[in-house]
Formats: sequence, C-alpha cells, structure tokens
Amino acid sequence: MKNILKWLFFILIGLLLTITLIGYFYHQPLPIGEKGAKADKLARQMMDAMGKSQWDSTMWLSWSFAERHSFVWDKDRSLVKINWDDYEVLLEIKTQKGNAYKAGKPLEGDDKEQALKYAWAYFCNDTFWLVAPLKAFDPGTERRIVTQKDGSKDLLITYSAGGVTPGDSYLWQLDESGMPTSYQMWVGIIPIGGIKASWENWTTTYAGAKIAKKHQIGPISIYVKNLQSGESYIDLGFSNDPFQAILN
Repeated sequence: MKNILKWLFFILIGLLLTITLIGYFYHQPLPIGEKGAKADKLARQMMDAMGKSQWDSTMWLSWSFAERHSFVWDKDRSLVKINWDDYEVLLEIKTQKGNAYKAGKPLEGDDKEQALKYAWAYFCNDTFWLVAPLKAFDPGTERRIVTQKDGSKDLLITYSAGGVTPGDSYLWQLDESGMPTSYQMWVGIIPIGGIKASWENWTTTYAGAKIAKKHQIGPISIYVKNLQSGESYIDLGFSNDPFQAILN
C-alpha cells in the first residue's frame, strides 16, 4: 500500500510539473492595445462582414454544440429550449426563469433551479461560440486595437460584464474583409493565456448572417451541427410552438 501511495505521489508531482512547464512555454500575457474610434471601426467591420443586420433579422435558430447540448432559440420572444442528457429546459432568457424536465418529468424546487442554472450557463457559453463576433458592442465590452510585429491589426475585446464569466478577453484575427479567422483567449477557466481557436467552415442563415461551424483548439475540434434557421418554428420542423408550456 505504501508503495502504491508513493507512486501516486510521484505521478501527481509529475503532472503538476508538466502543467507548469506547459504554462511557462505557452502562456502569453494579455496584450494592452489602444482604445478609441479605430478599434470601434475595426469591430464594426468584423460585425458587418458576418452580417450583423442579417443576424438581427434571423428569428428562429436551432443547432447542436460539441455533440453535448442542443438548442432551439426564438430570438424574437427571447426564449430558448436547451436539451442535454435526459434534461430539457424551456428558458426565458431575460429573466432566466422557465420550466425544467428530467426524463420528461417536471422538476421542482432545488432540482429545477439547478437545471435552470445549468441551462443558462450552457446557453451563454454555446451561443458565444456561435456569434461571439456580433457581441463586440454588448454592454460592458471594451475594444482595443493590437498592432502585431508584422504590422497587422488584431481586435482585442474584453467583457467586464455579462454572461457567466465576466472579465474574459479575446484577441480576434481578421482577414482583409474583416471576417474572423481565429481568436486567442484569456479566460478564467483556462490557466494558460493566449490559447488560439479557429473560426472556420462558415455557413449562412436564411437571412444572410454567417456562422462558423467548426473551431479548432490544438488537437480538439468543436463543431456546430444540425444548424437550421427560419422565420418561425415551422421552418425548423416543428408542427406546434415548442414554448407553449411557458406561455400559458
């Protein structure tokens, strides 16, 4: 038993050293950048390239994220249906209230509140991976231009409020038209700053907004699948309003 504990101790120490070395070699400090009209102009160029006005005209959307969560979003009424495992939540986005079910049975009390809390967190995280470039002027955001050594201009956006992880920062790399190609992250849940994620495999909603269906983070691929959009729930394949239960 003592030998097993000793080996477990050495393995733990080895893991900690490995993580420390990875952080030392790959961590990048958060760049400073310059606030002002030029940064705002670059942010608007990015949003225009993705089709901000067309996104505003996209009323209904459904998709699955990372093969873990699926969503039906009624943007007009600010409602979303989130499914994961055997849970289903019908959520009012503005109030974060709604109904929660497990294996088809309604949840109440603490179980319901916990399911609503998880659903809200999933919605905030997964929609960010869907349309983060269009949130450049959300309340609490700060925009800065970062000039790289080769003279290229990147866009640094910091979220001081909103969502579930305020304080996170993202450095966007853009092509000549303003379309995002990748971003680097300085976020609370990742101890290494500057990790890069691609934005690629673009598709277009019925209204004309562009959405990236793939993100590559090192060896990890994250996919947006089963993406549908339309003017009503009928366009998404529903015969009845999926939010009727919380509208009564």
